[in-house]
Amino acid sequence: MPATPPLKSELLYTSEQTPTISYTDDEKTYLSNLQKRLVRARDARDVPRDEFDGMTYVRYCEENRKLANSYIKPRQNKEDTNYQSGTIRQKMMAVLASVNNLDLSVDVNVFDEDDVEIAGFGQALEDINWKTEELDGDEEKKLLRQYTLMEQGTVFVNEDWIEKIGVKKDITQSFNGKTAKWNKRLEKVFEGASRVIIQNEKVYLGDITVFDNNDQSYIFTAEILPYSVAQQIYGEWDRWQYVSKKRKRFMANEEGENTIYNSNWLLTQIEDEQVEIIKYQDKPGNEYQIILNSIPMLPIGFPMPWKHGSYSLVKQVFSIISPHFAYGKSFPNLSRLQVAVWDEMLRLMVLKTQKSFKPPLGNLTGRVLSSRILMPGVISSGVDPDQIKLMDPEGSKGLTNAEAAALNIIKDNIDQLTVNPTFAGQAPSGTPTATQIIEVQRQAKLVLGLVVFVCSMLEKKLGELRLMNILEHWFDPVDEEIDHIRNTLVAKFRSFTHKVPIEGSGYGQRIVRIARTPKSAFELFKEEEQVSRETGVATRIIELQPEVIKNAKYRFYIAVVPKEKRSSPTSKLLFREMLADIQIFERPLEGMAIDWSYLGDRFAINWEEDSQKLFKKTEMVQPQLGKVQSAGAQTDQPRQRVNLNVGLPS
Repeated sequence: MPATPPLKSELLYTSEQTPTISYTDDEKTYLSNLQKRLVRARDARDVPRDEFDGMTYVRYCEENRKLANSYIKPRQNKEDTNYQSGTIRQKMMAVLASVNNLDLSVDVNVFDEDDVEIAGFGQALEDINWKTEELDGDEEKKLLRQYTLMEQGTVFVNEDWIEKIGVKKDITQSFNGKTAKWNKRLEKVFEGASRVIIQNEKVYLGDITVFDNNDQSYIFTAEILPYSVAQQIYGEWDRWQYVSKKRKRFMANEEGENTIYNSNWLLTQIEDEQVEIIKYQDKPGNEYQIILNSIPMLPIGFPMPWKHGSYSLVKQVFSIISPHFAYGKSFPNLSRLQVAVWDEMLRLMVLKTQKSFKPPLGNLTGRVLSSRILMPGVISSGVDPDQIKLMDPEGSKGLTNAEAAALNIIKDNIDQLTVNPTFAGQAPSGTPTATQIIEVQRQAKLVLGLVVFVCSMLEKKLGELRLMNILEHWFDPVDEEIDHIRNTLVAKFRSFTHKVPIEGSGYGQRIVRIARTPKSAFELFKEEEQVSRETGVATRIIELQPEVIKNAKYRFYIAVVPKEKRSSPTSKLLFREMLADIQIFERPLEGMAIDWSYLGDRFAINWEEDSQKLFKKTEMVQPQLGKVQSAGAQTDQPRQRVNLNVGLPS
């Protein structure tokens, strides 16, 4: 029974009695065994473990968040100090900033059945991957998943092709202070590939001792959404009518081997007007199930709704605990004991400094004296100073040299475990020698190298799933349009433009579009020339034929090569250094000469400028065999290109 969207507001409607669902004997057996799996995986994870320093996983995640966010504990006593140095967060953010400055884009290599690379197709897939990331806002999501990876030691990212439905209201009569009218409808607000970070506590693995995520026997997530939000997603499904708004009992543990599946249990604690959404994936059995407040929404044995056959959930660990353990160590956890000692020493130092300014005194006057008598400029009448004695003369002198030395030892130990303060942007103390600076840089590269590797592996795994998502969905029609020549409706496919470096022209644009009846290579060349003249921007066009791509057999290889972003300050400095070193070839050497045109294009790319506008190219007349031809003369012959209309090199 499909749910009908309300005309005005959800708050106008009261909850009705939810009908009870009835199951067949096969459904009861299947769902009872599924319930056991879910509870078993939850209980296996949520017990104290040595890998989590004797904590449960939920407690471990909470402690990581507190450490990463410099959590300040409330004071238990009035005289306590709750000073927090923020050392862990400062160092973690320094490492995160360094990784974020790198370009971790995926490189796609495509080979046909004869192992011949189709470079143009791989380039087009890279552009499509970029477009899907732009639509999904993946630039910020990348920073968030890298932060989560460092904060928790393990990150889970779900890759899926989604459709978002939103409520659209059109005002038909403007509000005049008394009345107003509007129409309300549901419409699609987004369709495309999307990545979502799943909170660590909401992910459950079939076997916690298996490291590789693709080798898990099953995986499921348990999330909580408001009832109204879940209704927008699942309200049109047949079994939504059985999803209750009332809170159900919490399944504390497995109730024996003969547990009968029932419709009154939950894995997590929820309140009324909330829905627990369990998404169960079984790769070996190719099964998928969605459970809303204990109600299964899909038929028994329903296959995974994607074709790539892998889990939609990507996992990456920051620091390996063991090859036989699924989770990893976090950045805060690696140095939390040393930082705890450091913070405790700083708190005691603050107390001792306060003691030196306001030392404890003994009052022998027989009168009640205010502590204000020690404040500067205060005049106290009738008080004999000899009757006010220091309780601890030696302990009121402040921080000693030995204590300061102990602080430096602890600080050096923390720097060795993490990164040097110079790497975090702080000026080095004293006057370090060149050897010391080189050693600091070497240490920073060693620490950062492993961090960059795990972040690159995360992007590679996500890139592989995104590519499978693109091949499955991107080449489908998105709408229909009128063909005015044939006066019929034809399928409309996706098309977009990407600003990229164009060989010989600096920054330009590349148009990637899907066409069921593509143009020839010469026709595309003429169109490129026309668009370049009209827009003043160097243009390249790639057309992809959907039927050929879906039916052909290709092999895809994904790689992530960490490198500085083209327009980053570091990349500009390296290019400037290259220009300084290349001067040795200023005079022709053994037939070699500098190609200043190429270097001009590189310069324009680094500064994100149009090479044709930045440099004025002059025509040079060069004698050739029997004739003279201008270097800038126009030709009607198309340049050598890859024809992707049939998916194979021309």
